[in-house]
Amino acid sequence: MKFKKFFLQRVLAWALTILIGVTFIFFIPRMFPSDPVENMIAQIQSRSGNMDPAEMEALRSSLRVQFGLDGSLLQQYGYFLWHGLLHFDFGPSLLSYPEPVGKIIGRYLPYTLILCLTSTFIAWIVGNLIGLLAGFRKNKTSSKILDCNFYLPDSLLPGSVDLTDCICIYIKMVPVAGSYQY
Repeated sequence: MKFKKFFLQRVLAWALTILIGVTFIFFIPRMFPSDPVENMIAQIQSRSGNMDPAEMEALRSSLRVQFGLDGSLLQQYGYFLWHGLLHFDFGPSLLSYPEPVGKIIGRYLPYTLILCLTSTFIAWIVGNLIGLLAGFRKNKTSSKILDCNFYLPDSLLPGSVDLTDCICIYIKMVPVAGSYQY
């Protein structure tokens, strides 16, 4: 019985964490003062000149539908949850229009996984070595220095080690030719 309660609490905490994160991802871009559709129309006009007002309105409504920005905020949130979270259909990219976001994620996901797994492995190795040194030299000054220098930053920002390792590995060790385009 205790395991069921523990498991149910963990699943509910996981689901709530995912829902809160997705909600932040939905609402934060909508707090920006600019409208992505209007920005895209301005870019199109700067490249091609003036458009007929009827064509511009048709383009505006078409882009709003493609980006899921039509309807009320609650309808947009439902569309975002249904298509994005449940079907992994994130629509077209704002920066690389009309390329789908899923295709962009698929292209860069292997590099991200390699960097994260490598940095996690390095952090695990370094952490075990430091723990080994600190364990064998409990009452020495070097052990106390290791404790202060490594436990405090790790408790403040656990992801800092992985992020730093990712940056260092990416800059120094990973062949970046062809992995990123401007």
